[in-house]
Amino acid sequence: LVFAMFQGKFAIITPALTRMVLQDVDMLLSDNGLVLRSQSYMHNDEIPANAVITQYPEQGSEIQQGSGIDLLISLGRKPIEY
Repeated sequence: LVFAMFQGKFAIITPALTRMVLQDVDMLLSDNGLVLRSQSYMHNDEIPANAVITQYPEQGSEIQQGSGIDLLISLGRKPIEY
């Protein structure tokens, strides 16, 4: 992560969270003064269960310390129904 001062608050460049498991994301955000604002879930054939499919703000965005991150989390492959 990159920190810079912006109007008296630290600005942070958002890290790449895609494909990280939720437990690791929680630790990374907490360690760097960010919070998990919301999480949504959907099935995904390529991303394993409990890993991040996408994030907002996107990787490389400049945000203020204390800001929230929105995540879309994988439920893994959709079960085949017979």
